[in-house]
Amino acid sequence: MSLSRQQKDADFSKLNFRIANFMSFKSPNEMLERLDSGSYFAFMVVRHPLERLLSAYRDRILNGCSGQAKETIPRIFGMFKMKHA
Repeated sequence: MSLSRQQKDADFSKLNFRIANFMSFKSPNEMLERLDSGSYFAFMVVRHPLERLLSAYRDRILNGCSGQAKETIPRIFGMFKMKHA
């Protein structure tokens, strides 16, 4: 049985609420007690480096409307032309 997108979103919202409620501490001492209890595990969600590079290229070069882009884009293309001329 497959869940609909709406059901998945509702389940995720419930889980997110439970986690946020569990992670809200009344005091710094309560936070330390929970962290020392050993019932936590740590994880990190990261983006693939090439995905980050592609995102930066799209944002900074293709959309190139920021002041930083207007300054940097000519320098990048200038370096490329000099090396491959």
